[in-house]
Amino acid sequence: MKTAHLVQNHPLVVHTNHGIQAYLNSKLFITTAQRTANITQTLRQPHITYASGNINMAMHMINDSESNSTDHICEELAKTELYDFKKQKFYVLSMFPYPSGRLHMGHVRVYTISDALGHFHRMRGLQVLNPMGWDAFGLPAENAAIERGLDPEVWTRKNIESMREQLLNLGFCFNWDQEVTTCLPEYYRWTQFLFVKMFEAGLAYQKEAVVNWDPVDQTVLADEQVDSRGRSWRSGAEVQQKLLKQWFIKTTNYAKPLVEALAEVPEWYGVKAMQKNWIGDCTGCFYQFTLKLAGQDTGEFLSVFCVSPETVFGAAFVHILPSHHLLYGTSSVRDALEDALQPGTDSLTPVTAVCLLTQQEVPLVISHKQQFDGHLDTVLGVPDSCEEDRCVAESLQLQWTSVLSDQDGTQTLKNSGEVSVM
Repeated sequence: MKTAHLVQNHPLVVHTNHGIQAYLNSKLFITTAQRTANITQTLRQPHITYASGNINMAMHMINDSESNSTDHICEELAKTELYDFKKQKFYVLSMFPYPSGRLHMGHVRVYTISDALGHFHRMRGLQVLNPMGWDAFGLPAENAAIERGLDPEVWTRKNIESMREQLLNLGFCFNWDQEVTTCLPEYYRWTQFLFVKMFEAGLAYQKEAVVNWDPVDQTVLADEQVDSRGRSWRSGAEVQQKLLKQWFIKTTNYAKPLVEALAEVPEWYGVKAMQKNWIGDCTGCFYQFTLKLAGQDTGEFLSVFCVSPETVFGAAFVHILPSHHLLYGTSSVRDALEDALQPGTDSLTPVTAVCLLTQQEVPLVISHKQQFDGHLDTVLGVPDSCEEDRCVAESLQLQWTSVLSDQDGTQTLKNSGEVSVM
């Protein structure tokens, strides 16, 4: 006997070639005498039956998977559990698989964890929703079909059927009556509906941006999908930096409540840190600037983030990343920026930016960094409010207006127009 899962006095057959006491007396168990006695008492409960002899566990697993007992249990859970509105709800959502082949052991690992979570919270008396679906409306499945010379729809549907059978044979208790397939109209009509609503609310917009491009899957990757070698987590292809016009969602409008909500999660510190990094900075605002080259207005605009909006009058420079779209697109200042770029150092450029609010003109500086906090690519350098900005300004011998007064231990604004002495 390797493990025994005891659930609420349900009948249990334990297959073993050894006596229970032999296990407890062996070196496999390092425990106290009292704990040994408790385990012995538990394992001698009348609802537990022990079967000995030469046992082929592989055959038992096959026979169990071919029986209807597991299907029956899962069906009953799905029928009764979701409609018991007196129970507290608990939602278990695993990442849906791409139906681009067959399930592998990575899938087994993930869905075993989610299934165990579901069972655990059912045992605690909660009403559990553990759905399954197919992330089928993407390029991985389509590319796999094209490689095999097959119709993507036929290939995808066939894979879904095979994967579903594999999951059923594994005995996972998903709520199959809640199954979704993302490539079907009855599903994606709602994603389109939500997108239209976000667009109408001003939360969806387009802009050019430098993205991580997978040349094999022909798709954009998040930073987290690029490994330490600069390759795609899925295809293994070397990721390229490519300028594309992209749709963006203004999650920054909700950054503060999203970060605050992380405090409600008591543990999972690593996950919380990743989420906070994805959400980005909660404070600050964007100012609009116009760009000039050799003193001439280019007609181009630039949104610049300032973490302390009240200090905008003290700006010394605009900081952009080496991956900024101005260095990749068709901007009239691209050549000037490329000529000024010195990798590994903060590079002063002949391009200047004029703030539409203050009418101040400051130079554009290409940062030595590869990324800024909060997934930003353009930030305002204000030496009075940031020591790092002060170091950059001093190293490049830039001038700026001091806007913070620290008299009598009280910090107030100065040289800031109407907002001075605040």
